[in-house]
Amino acid sequence: MTTNDAASREINEADGARRPPEGVKGGRDDRGPLRKVAVRAHRRRDGVVGGLATLTLLSMQVRRSREPDAIGRFVRSLPSIGPALLAPAVVLVLVLGVWMVGDSAAWDLGQRWVRIALILFAVAFLVGAVFQSRTAILAQRAVASSDHAEAAHQLRRWSWGMGVILVLLLVIAWGMVFKPGV
Repeated sequence: MTTNDAASREINEADGARRPPEGVKGGRDDRGPLRKVAVRAHRRRDGVVGGLATLTLLSMQVRRSREPDAIGRFVRSLPSIGPALLAPAVVLVLVLGVWMVGDSAAWDLGQRWVRIALILFAVAFLVGAVFQSRTAILAQRAVASSDHAEAAHQLRRWSWGMGVILVLLLVIAWGMVFKPGV
């Protein structure tokens, strides 16, 4: 217990304020430092969603520019953006989110909002792993062979796939906030 926690507890007791039950802080389950790590990781979810939105808008802008050099540079950057930056963050949010649900007495994997989130995450993951990766490979091949029209076409397909993933993640975030079925 930190000095601030002890001081707050003393002030609350002196004022006659009712203390929450052990393990509960401010009406929320607070079981320790690992839980705080999981909560911070879920805040990163917002960063992942924001990053995907930015990436989607950037791909649309590059595609609309119709500049072969800009499309080529963007397409060549895709292997480092997806697998190196976005995938680890998304997997970390999933793992820590499932752990957070398992660690909380208020939530369980059988609740509707958790099942919906896991199903939508699986769909988003499949879109990324199957459709997005294949589209990025086709776009890279088109850039390598200087087929600018095909590169732009594949980039358009990639942008749509990224938009689908973004919508799925926004629905998941909505479900985490409003928890339908609870």
